[in-house]
Amino acid sequence: MRRLGEIHDIKMKALYLEQRFRGNQPDEMDAAEKELEDLRERCCDENRDFITPPVARALKKDFDTFMALIDGAYQHDQGKEA
Repeated sequence: MRRLGEIHDIKMKALYLEQRFRGNQPDEMDAAEKELEDLRERCCDENRDFITPPVARALKKDFDTFMALIDGAYQHDQGKEA
């Protein structure tokens, strides 16, 4: 259950950061980009059994891919708990 909570936390933070990108303020966008990079790293580290190195590279390039993989990781772990 803890892992599902961690994945949910990553998703909520990523969605919040996406909103910050829409503000068009350069300082805010730079900070949000760094935070998003950290979230991507955290997601890959916490889900090594699910996210392969090629997939990790792909999610670092595209926000929608990142969000899809977060959802996939959540479903993967949810299935393990059932």
